[in-house]
Amino acid sequence: MFEKLKEIHKRILNRIIHKNKVFSLDTINYEKIVELMQEKGIYQEFENELNHFEEIDQLMQNDTYLHGINHVVRVLFNAYAIITLENGNEEDKKIVIEAVKLHDIGRTQDGEDTEHGNKSAIKARGILEDKGFSQEEIDEICFIIKEHSLPKQKNKEDIENLPEGLKEKYRYHLSLVKDADKLDRVRIGDLDPKRLATDSAKRLVGVAEEVFRENRYYYKKKMQVYPVDEEEVKAIFAEVCKLDLEYKVTLETVRKNYSKLKGIQKQGKLELLKLKKDTIPLDDFIEIMDILTNEDMEYIYHRFGVGKRMIIQAIYDMGLNRYVALKAEGKLAQFMDVENYYNLIQEMTIQEKELMLRFRRIDYGNAVIKNFYLYWNAIRNYTPEQLDMLLLLNEDEFQYLNGRVSMVKSYVIHSRCL
Repeated sequence: MFEKLKEIHKRILNRIIHKNKVFSLDTINYEKIVELMQEKGIYQEFENELNHFEEIDQLMQNDTYLHGINHVVRVLFNAYAIITLENGNEEDKKIVIEAVKLHDIGRTQDGEDTEHGNKSAIKARGILEDKGFSQEEIDEICFIIKEHSLPKQKNKEDIENLPEGLKEKYRYHLSLVKDADKLDRVRIGDLDPKRLATDSAKRLVGVAEEVFRENRYYYKKKMQVYPVDEEEVKAIFAEVCKLDLEYKVTLETVRKNYSKLKGIQKQGKLELLKLKKDTIPLDDFIEIMDILTNEDMEYIYHRFGVGKRMIIQAIYDMGLNRYVALKAEGKLAQFMDVENYYNLIQEMTIQEKELMLRFRRIDYGNAVIKNFYLYWNAIRNYTPEQLDMLLLLNEDEFQYLNGRVSMVKSYVIHSRCL
């Protein structure tokens, strides 16, 4: 009896109940799983896959953070981590990893879609044939891809229809892929560990949360590299000189940054060099221009009402890596964040703050931050007479609507300030 009580007590200690969900305490942290993966050479395989992810990126039809390329990157890490804890063999790894890489290539939207697995499997078959997989491997990988989007009961029925010798293998590999995919539900905050099939996946819940929260892995498109062409270097240098910049750009600077400047030229963005401020070193400015797409600028401009110079300055202030991570996770909405807002307030003079208060009397809630940049730009760049006119427009054209400020004046200021 005493031994039985000890066993029950041990089981109780190894579990914790939180919000009606049961979690195993036998978890593992991020550093430890990476260490284990490195010991087995699996982490190196994962990094090598990331270095050759252009093909998967091109196959993806959905570019959102919910089911886009970076979801696949995280699921791939989860799959390698599960295989590590499962002590999977080479066959397990080959089937599971290939299925994970292709599992969402047929998905076109973020809503519930049980058919996207089948669409992905159809596309995957030809890709796997071209890569030289055997027919047996292709059949299993495509089965897993098709089944990953179907409910558990449907999985059971379809597995039962398989030849007896394949059932257990297909069932096991499917469970690993579905667990790796489910672990990334941390991105939408509804991961239920009880729905994970393997104990290995249950140990990785905290790891999956950290990978997503800390942007541990994200896919960054590789910059196209242009071999240095001296004639092209001189041509770009001549084009830059015509911009009549306030600072000096040498032929050597153009040669050193040739590949980036060539890419910027092809995007029609060389004129942005006019926007460089003394606070940003030229090399850093060129790198930001290379990464910052016209689409990104358009999005930030319309969301926050800020000009290109302020966008570039904000990227420099926050750091290019953080900006790339935000973009990769579909979080550019956080770009002009509260921290930056307070930093700008600290730089303002007393007179500028007084003007800001006059502009801001009718703003509250989200409009406080959004319209702040409109006003800040006007205060820094407009004459006193122009500011008086804008303040008069404030009084005349802003109206409240159901507790929110109408966008009439916002449009007026937006069109005049930027």
